[in-house]
Amino acid sequence: MVRPTPGAQWLRSRGQFGRRSRPPSPASRAVNSPAIPGATATVGYPSAARDVAGGTATPGLDYELATTHLTFTVEGGTTQYVELVILEDDRIEAAETVVLALTNVVGAGVAGAASQVVTLRDNEAALYEPLQTNPGWSMQGQWAFGRPLGGGGGSGYPDPTSGFTGTNVYGVNLAGDYPNNLTQAHYLTTTAIDCSRFRNLRFEFQRWLGIESASFDHACVQVSMDGENWTDLWVHESQSSISDFAWTNMAFDLGAQAEGSDRM
Repeated sequence: MVRPTPGAQWLRSRGQFGRRSRPPSPASRAVNSPAIPGATATVGYPSAARDVAGGTATPGLDYELATTHLTFTVEGGTTQYVELVILEDDRIEAAETVVLALTNVVGAGVAGAASQVVTLRDNEAALYEPLQTNPGWSMQGQWAFGRPLGGGGGSGYPDPTSGFTGTNVYGVNLAGDYPNNLTQAHYLTTTAIDCSRFRNLRFEFQRWLGIESASFDHACVQVSMDGENWTDLWVHESQSSISDFAWTNMAFDLGAQAEGSDRM
């Protein structure tokens, strides 16, 4: 969950969420072997000479193979996982494939298929939300979903008249400024985000924020892995006001805390 306050685990923040991004993420394949002590195998992809057998994705450009050697032991069971790291790039591509092959098996035999085909989808994300429709996030106070009306501007610039990816946004008072003298924080909080297949995650969104000095007004973006304990990703601490007059891209590395989490 992520959440922001005015004046990806769980995530929260003020502004519009949903710029499409492609965080590096792992794809995994299970490999089964008899429980033979010390049995080893190398996982790799066929050389270019194998042509189509190597898949259509380009190693080093589209992906990296993080796991290249597997060792099976009696205590370790018969299943291990191969990690394939999807690399970020700026190109729009069709789905591509990688053929993983089990080779150089020592101390055991290969039962069944010795290769697996992995499909890489372009711009895969744990969550991509363009806000075409209301995703049903939790709102407190004057947080609302819909089209902003271009009002406000009592401190800074007026609100936008549309979202970054379309008509809608999540914002505080879509018709104008947030109220003065708030006595408690009001949060917008996403539903839980399944990040179990991803690593090297970042949280990215578009912001349009008008807020006074931190001496008077407060704002933050927080993340939680359980919906109860929250960690700050960003806090408004400046003695200067923030007066966005256009959509501003915001991005935060989530670090190891989000890796493998199915409830961020």
